[in-house]
Amino acid sequence: MERAAAEQQQRDENTAAVRLESARESEVSAAVAELRNGDAGTLRQIEPLARLLPYERFRIVLELLRERRLSSTVRNDAGLFIHLLRVEVQMLRAERAALAAEAIAPPVESLIDRVKREQPAKYIEAMKDSTEFDLEAYLVEYVDDVDERERLRRSA
Repeated sequence: MERAAAEQQQRDENTAAVRLESARESEVSAAVAELRNGDAGTLRQIEPLARLLPYERFRIVLELLRERRLSSTVRNDAGLFIHLLRVEVQMLRAERAALAAEAIAPPVESLIDRVKREQPAKYIEAMKDSTEFDLEAYLVEYVDDVDERERLRRSA
């Protein structure tokens, strides 16, 4: 009995996960039915786009469409809906690509940080007249060798 309950709970969780992933066909059909210019061809174009979007983003596109229709005259609401979905899909793909690139690419050290680490004497010389330069804070953060720190303090 407990096993059946656990299996039912698993199915319910899977259904909830699918719900979070994309809009249901009935919701997509209902959205197309609301369109003045919507037809079966519109549904065939919108359905694959809607499946690519998480449910919340699909709802955002629907709200944006409704706002545009209320704020101005929209001659081809089906075309606008398709366009908005395509833009949202492109934005989602760009976000995912940026996240993937960020996860893959190591952080790039700036030229200034490289000079701070590799040529501390040169950096100190360049910054010595600056009123905002804190020599001690710089040495603690960028110079690991204690003897090197002391030598740099004396030369500054």
